[in-house]
Amino acid sequence: MCPIGGNHAEELADLGQSLRIVSANLMNGGADPDAFADLVEGLGADVLAVQEVDCAQAERLSAQFDHGVVEPGGDFTGMGLLCRRPGSIERVELSWGFAQTLQLD
Repeated sequence: MCPIGGNHAEELADLGQSLRIVSANLMNGGADPDAFADLVEGLGADVLAVQEVDCAQAERLSAQFDHGVVEPGGDFTGMGLLCRRPGSIERVELSWGFAQTLQLD
């Protein structure tokens, strides 16, 4: 692990805000959809970023979040950004694939 920057949790707490972000590689569909969804729920994720997500995982996770985009794929290309609050998600094309950005409202 390579920590970057400082801990801004106190600054957010002073503003009365918090945001829990979870990111996971779902191993090209190898992670159990129900077990992972339960884990995400238990962690209280506000934002979820997933890589290598397949259709079954995408369907299960999409049911947990009110907002977001999941683009499943069975060839190590599936990605998604899901969030509990409204926001704008943009797909960014790259020479080797794509990225997704999220701007919360």
